[in-house]
Amino acid sequence: MNIALSYQLTPDEVRRALATMARGRRAVLLSACAVVLLSGVLLLVDGAYANGALCSFLGVAYLFLLVLGPRTAVRRQAARLCQATQLVFTDAGFEIDTPFERAQITWAAISMVRETDEAFLLHRTKRMANIVPKRAFAPAQLAEFSAFAGVSGGGRKGTP
Repeated sequence: MNIALSYQLTPDEVRRALATMARGRRAVLLSACAVVLLSGVLLLVDGAYANGALCSFLGVAYLFLLVLGPRTAVRRQAARLCQATQLVFTDAGFEIDTPFERAQITWAAISMVRETDEAFLLHRTKRMANIVPKRAFAPAQLAEFSAFAGVSGGGRKGTP
């Protein structure tokens, strides 16, 4: 395999990829937020106005942080992540070249390849991945890489 790609990520692609990577953590955090909000409402109904107001305020503030936090993080990182990128896939690994980094990564360093509707996420760790948009591939290249990576549908996981 020898696939050469050239692309530039958009902030929306980065945000959606980060949301995919954080889906499990987000569900737990949203559940905790719901518990805090419900506790605040129950305390208000029970007559403990100070504690109920505090819990309700914290629940709403936490909800805003969960919604706005990823957008703010992408905005802060956009200058580094949304640069012109050259990527070459080979049987041994891949080479990535951006204005900020140049690296050669072997497939042994990739713990998981995750495919979404619009990108491949090449995970080095659970919380760190290279985002490769599918729009950068020619149709034949996309089929070849999907077969090589062992992923064949949205959200399925595999290792090369």
